[in-house]
Amino acid sequence: MKSFFYTVFVLCTAISCTSTEYNKSTLTEINRQQLLIGEWYPQSEYCIEYPLDSEPQVMAPGEFEFLFKFCLNAYRFFDDNICENHLGFYEYGDPENGYSLSYPYRIPFDKRPSLYDGSEGPRWLDNIIRSYGKRSPYRVYDDSLFIYEPGLKKWIGQRMVFHTTDSLTLFSRNDSISETYIRKTIRVKKKRFIDQIIVKYPETSYSSYTQFSIQRSGEYLSISDRGEFCTGKLGEGVFEQIEDMFKKADQATPLAFYRYSDKSFGDGYGPDITFIMNGQMKTLESVFWCVPMTERAFYHAFFSVLFMPDYAHIKPNLTDPQHLPADTQNQLWGFWKFVRSDSTEIGLFSTECLYLMTQMLKSKLATQEFDPTYKLMDYDYRSGKYTLRAETDGRFYRYLSDGVSVTLDIGFNLIEKNELEKRLSPQ
Repeated sequence: MKSFFYTVFVLCTAISCTSTEYNKSTLTEINRQQLLIGEWYPQSEYCIEYPLDSEPQVMAPGEFEFLFKFCLNAYRFFDDNICENHLGFYEYGDPENGYSLSYPYRIPFDKRPSLYDGSEGPRWLDNIIRSYGKRSPYRVYDDSLFIYEPGLKKWIGQRMVFHTTDSLTLFSRNDSISETYIRKTIRVKKKRFIDQIIVKYPETSYSSYTQFSIQRSGEYLSISDRGEFCTGKLGEGVFEQIEDMFKKADQATPLAFYRYSDKSFGDGYGPDITFIMNGQMKTLESVFWCVPMTERAFYHAFFSVLFMPDYAHIKPNLTDPQHLPADTQNQLWGFWKFVRSDSTEIGLFSTECLYLMTQMLKSKLATQEFDPTYKLMDYDYRSGKYTLRAETDGRFYRYLSDGVSVTLDIGFNLIEKNELEKRLSPQ
């Protein structure tokens, strides 16, 4: 009797194993496309290379900690032949030889860039002309997957081999590189998470230095390197989609664990990002220094918001901002700081300055008196000196407009809410 049950067990096990393993000859195009539908993430953080003249090698973790040899791609395939590349699709100035985010294997093994490349800043960013977002058509032909690359304006093919229903390997041209993916569904929390995101995009060969803010309400505000304010409206659900991606990142590694900045590194490259969570500012200056490349889910979310002005079809309108201290719009790229009477100061990152601007823009005029314990100063590049913009206690901001005293109430004390006094330092 025991041998009978053992035989049945072995047979069932064999059947269950073979039911999820696939052979190239048994799959049709329709089978492969049906199997492909879903979300796929790299099985390993590191790319696996197959040099034509040597044995396959796996890149050792830690050996090239800052080199761009990580597999950041992840995909979601829909049944209407639309593919979502979580990393995004880009147009590059030099797609063949320049630094590339989408296809690291196009760069020779020993010349791959890091996301942050020391004194030269993020060089791959300097090669990007624009982002096309995350979605593009795909099709399955025989045993190959073809995804349309809008930046190259052509279809890129990769041979695919399914190992099980939840595991597949994609081979690049000439089978020189393979990446193995596993099917994974990540459910996100429904609770409210982020209320506002502010981003600084550094100046590159193809883009000007700019900052923009997006809010849950759909409000969009950007400021150019010339100090021009533009407002716009996000499409329905855009903010929530970006928030969901940061929720996925938070579930992988809580955002609270990242090294948030309280003093500037002073490198000036960026990009920077500030989250407004529960009314508090959380700033990551020079993101590529603060967040390891292995945090794949974070970078999927970060790239979505960093390049959002390229693909979100926002129609910005040039506007003349109200409720801002005189000449502020012409001094955007100066650094704001709060200065106390004892000559100690609190510095603000540029993204935090823009956050304060958004609060001033929707503030109310006030008449009550207050004790101005700080002076809001701004660096004037024309004079090379800091200039007084307003007197404040953190909540009320008083300044002169055409010789008339104006007081704004932003509704809360920015300094106390964010414990900014911890940043106090001598001038």
